[in-house]
Amino acid sequence: MKKVAVISDTHGNSEALNKMKGVLSQESITDIIHLGDNYVDADLFINNGINVLRVPGVWSSFYQHPYIDNRVLIEIEGWKFFLSHTISSHYNDLEDDLKPEKIITDRKCDIYLYGHTHVPEIKKDNGLVMINPGHLKKSDNRGFPHTYAVLCIEKDIIQVKILTLLENREYLKEIIRKG
Repeated sequence: MKKVAVISDTHGNSEALNKMKGVLSQESITDIIHLGDNYVDADLFINNGINVLRVPGVWSSFYQHPYIDNRVLIEIEGWKFFLSHTISSHYNDLEDDLKPEKIITDRKCDIYLYGHTHVPEIKKDNGLVMINPGHLKKSDNRGFPHTYAVLCIEKDIIQVKILTLLENREYLKEIIRKG
């Protein structure tokens, strides 16, 4: 089993980032996915020996960098994951960026991870599971608490939990089975 934390929209909130670092240590999580805003926020985890996979947010200067992937397809324990800051194409996309609409239409992934909206959710759409871990921004006018996701990934099943950072309370939960 692989246990992975997923965060998004940290926006330089060092207090939340340090609390998240503590959560990773307490839960023995060695891998984290950061879905943008702010790309450099993930350096804290890299500097503390945590495996990081990240994509930049659409407003980041890193989003226009030709050697940094804005969207990524990866495989974990036989599951295909698509990582994107947004749920759809954006006008700041580079010409060679993977197109979310094509990934969805061509069923190139099992799990679609995204951020940008700051709204935590787990939804299923024609067999595709879409997960937004929410946000860790200092303040958010949408009223959602600081949340992050933990994915316990096995060959045939993924347990997804979206948890509140401050209370460590379960916010959303889903069990996903292959096939």
